Amino acid sequence: MKNQNISGTIGAETRYDC
Repeated sequence: MKNQNISGTIGAETRYDC
Protein backbone atom coordinates (compact mmCIF):
# COMPACT_ATOMS: atom_id res chain seq x y z
CA MET A 1 0.00 0.00 0.00
CA LYS A 2 1.36 3.39 -0.96
CA ASN A 3 1.12 6.12 1.63
CA GLN A 4 1.77 9.83 1.27
CA ASN A 5 2.65 12.52 3.75
CA ILE A 6 -0.24 14.02 5.72
CA SER A 7 -0.36 17.06 3.42
CA GLY A 8 -1.01 14.70 0.53
CA THR A 9 1.53 16.31 -1.79
CA ILE A 10 3.83 14.27 -3.99
CA GLY A 11 7.49 15.21 -4.28
CA ALA A 12 9.86 16.50 -1.64
CA GLU A 13 7.74 15.27 1.22
CA THR A 14 7.98 11.85 2.78
CA ARG A 15 6.50 8.91 0.95
CA TYR A 16 6.78 5.26 1.84
CA ASP A 17 5.53 1.91 0.59
CA CYS A 18 4.17 -0.65 2.97
